[in-house]
Amino acid sequence: MVLAALLAGAAFGCAHDRASATGQGAEQLTSTPDSLIQMRRGGCPPDVCPVYSIAVFLDGTIAYDGQANVAVLGHRTAKLSAEALPALLAQIESMDFLDSSEQCCTCPDQRDGAHLVIVDYRPGSAVKTVLHDESCRSAPPAFGALEAAIDRAAGTERWISSLSSRGAHPLAQERKPDPL
Repeated sequence: MVLAALLAGAAFGCAHDRASATGQGAEQLTSTPDSLIQMRRGGCPPDVCPVYSIAVFLDGTIAYDGQANVAVLGHRTAKLSAEALPALLAQIESMDFLDSSEQCCTCPDQRDGAHLVIVDYRPGSAVKTVLHDESCRSAPPAFGALEAAIDRAAGTERWISSLSSRGAHPLAQERKPDPL
């Protein structure tokens, strides 16, 4: 467990170095240790990408925290649909998330243009954190699919706005402004 914490710390340090130019790295977003699932999306230099976190709790509550390049800054809460949480958990289990390496989805030789996403999963007493660089072509596709599923289940598009055509974030084409 200590080794895992040290590896995660080293990975966060590397991610911090890559994201420090924008000051919007995913590792700078607050962790929500009492959540079941948490996803933190950081900046993606040189593009302009949304910086936010989504925390999913066992009762289906979603906590959103928008930090930069989003339509809604700050905290919002919502509820998952009745089928969304079991579907997310099934997806996590089917990809053996708990057995994945913390750095399975990063390209160590890639210095610029990191699109870092951090996913934490905390079933019971287990805690697993995986770093995923969306621009790393060797990362298993299951991680991008899980991140997209978390965004869809949480309805993230209600809080993040459409980016300009130069935005490279995967949700850039799917976003709609908050109807409120």
